[in-house]
Amino acid sequence: MKILVVDDSSTFRKIACEELKKGGFEVLEAKDGLEALDVIRAMPVDMVTLDVEMPNLNGYETCKQLRSDEFSALIPRKDASVLPVIFITSNDTLQEREKGFHAGAGDFITKPFLPGELLSSINRILKPENRFKGLNALVVDDSSTTRHIVKQSLHKQGMTVFEAENGQEALDLLASKLNEIDIIITDFFMPVMDGKELCRQVRTQLNQKEIPILFLSTLSEQSYILELFKAGASDYLIKPFTQEELLARMQVHLNNRLLNKELTGKVLELKRLSQMKDKFLAICSHDLRSPLNSILGFTQLLMTSSLTDEEKNESLDIIQSSGNFLLSLIDDILDLGRLQSATDDLEMEPLSVLRVIETCIQSFNQMFSIKNIDSQIKSEISAEVKVDGNENALIRVFNNLLSNAIKFTPKAGSIEVWVELYGEKQVALSIIDSGIGIPQEKIPYLFDMFSKTSQSGTEGEKGTGLGLSITKQIVEKHQGKIEVVSEEGKGSTFKILLPTISNGNGHSKPHP
Repeated sequence: MKILVVDDSSTFRKIACEELKKGGFEVLEAKDGLEALDVIRAMPVDMVTLDVEMPNLNGYETCKQLRSDEFSALIPRKDASVLPVIFITSNDTLQEREKGFHAGAGDFITKPFLPGELLSSINRILKPENRFKGLNALVVDDSSTTRHIVKQSLHKQGMTVFEAENGQEALDLLASKLNEIDIIITDFFMPVMDGKELCRQVRTQLNQKEIPILFLSTLSEQSYILELFKAGASDYLIKPFTQEELLARMQVHLNNRLLNKELTGKVLELKRLSQMKDKFLAICSHDLRSPLNSILGFTQLLMTSSLTDEEKNESLDIIQSSGNFLLSLIDDILDLGRLQSATDDLEMEPLSVLRVIETCIQSFNQMFSIKNIDSQIKSEISAEVKVDGNENALIRVFNNLLSNAIKFTPKAGSIEVWVELYGEKQVALSIIDSGIGIPQEKIPYLFDMFSKTSQSGTEGEKGTGLGLSITKQIVEKHQGKIEVVSEEGKGSTFKILLPTISNGNGHSKPHP
């Protein structure tokens, strides 16, 4: 892309050229407005940077010339309605900016500028990266042509656009989508309800003080403009306007909107963390205190009493059991904290899901034997079927589900593990037990942190109440999902679906 740098200072042109060439642009130079116009006639460019104060023809007058029909026909970019212009000036005042925007400026940069500032501003205009992505605008104008022009400009910036033909229609739409709209762009003169009344209703009836309202108006008299601001306007543009001017004005207000959203998100996150802290303290006051009391109590009993060997062994078993429970709880809390940390990303690699689950099952053979549980693995896939996963994290998932299945399956029960393809791009791993099942009213809360759904196993085994929450979060970090089907007295089935990176050999089989 070609950039024309126009400035009567050769030193400035040299600095600007060096920066833009590093950014991959081809750079042309001109020492004043007249020379700039001659350069563009000979070789159309994609953007112009203009000094304001120059001999022969200053920046504002040059920009007005560039908006003429002669130069509009020379724009090389098909997606641009006018040649983008950035003003570079040492006299950056509100009045100067107003003159610049009316002349057709896309941005203003103040001399002396920071390294990279000029390149960044040019890239924002020539190489937009959906800077408003995820934001929503409401465009209100009785002219379908104006709505179309504005809508096309905003779509290129990644915005979703809602439309209304008049103020009343806009007000009705806002009633149902109020929390979704990030900016309102409205005409002043419209039938049914004009823009000024719409603005007043948004500020009073809907009580929306923060949402920016940008007016598009043919009015230029100060008295009318003052009335708009009294009604609650955030800004205004005089028709006809340029795309660059509209986006430049919007950016100021939407940046504030994004900052407010970010702050709101941080407040909500702080509230969530505060709630987690309260729940953690509740855990500390109950779940940590109880096993600690058992450890301290039985330790004191061993130290101060004459016990038989059988009583000593029983006390030591209780101390060991309490200690293991404390260790499990602490490990779960630490894992939960790591999973919820935004900076803690799992390192992924191609893994054979069949081999990972086979390794996990082997480690549980002794526990299967203690409760005389019949365990089987049934696979409809080969070891070549792989997922993009973290091995330690997936082992934690499978171990959690297998230990739960053992815990809630009575002696002489059964546990089956099914591994199969699910459709064309997923692998399903199901752990099916013949255990005590889960009450239906508890199933929706199984994966909640610190939920009250935790219960003792068939042999009195304790749980921390965090294992399933950790399992769900790990599965979701693998872009998968977990499902559960259970009925009291008839056992439970936990199914994990993970996206595959290799189809391998195998076929899908209906699950029992």
